[in-house]
Amino acid sequence: MMKMMEETLLVLKPDAVLRRFAGVEALKVLLSRGFSVLAFREMLVSKKLAEKHYAVHEGKSFYSWLIKFITSGPVVAIRVEGEDVIQETRKILGSTFAHNAEPTSLRGKYGLYGGINVAHASDSQQTALEEIGLWEREAKLTRSPAESVAKQMGSYIKFYVSKKTLDHTQELRAICIGIAEDRINEKTGKEKISKLLSEEILKGDRKYLKGFSAAVVETCLMDRMKKE
Repeated sequence: MMKMMEETLLVLKPDAVLRRFAGVEALKVLLSRGFSVLAFREMLVSKKLAEKHYAVHEGKSFYSWLIKFITSGPVVAIRVEGEDVIQETRKILGSTFAHNAEPTSLRGKYGLYGGINVAHASDSQQTALEEIGLWEREAKLTRSPAESVAKQMGSYIKFYVSKKTLDHTQELRAICIGIAEDRINEKTGKEKISKLLSEEILKGDRKYLKGFSAAVVETCLMDRMKKE
């Protein structure tokens, strides 16, 4: 079957960007697959952009959480081009819910719980077209020569690789599961999560710690409520 040249939107979520090692590993995997990166921007997502990006979920019980999470810290927005890049990128990421993702996938390795799952990736050609158009209009995610973007990404990766921090992914995931299963109470869980994240997040990013930690705990509590 002939492969198609496609373009997709990939957004590294606050969990991957604040936990810099996770974001860097995701970028390194992308580059290793030979895809062309046409735009690369670290940014804060406005509420307006978040609402438009997640408009398809408006009215659902988790809609407000999606907005809160994606705006809880910086993201890295990327336009990627390559053969069958839409499905290939989603395969690299793994199953949607981080705690159920394949162990070798990026979400399995670095996702924390549920939708705190490293990155968003367009799920079809039509969705990619719409999302790229939205992010180009609202976030100035415009195409640039692949060579210059690759150089920009290379510098970004090199900078954060040098900033070594601890990786508490498995401990954090276990706490999240404990909260969701009502084996760990909200107060204790939040304290433990905040402590572990403070050891992962660089000093300059810690202004986002409180809001990000709250978003992590909230998704665990939402799952607990579903089970009650």
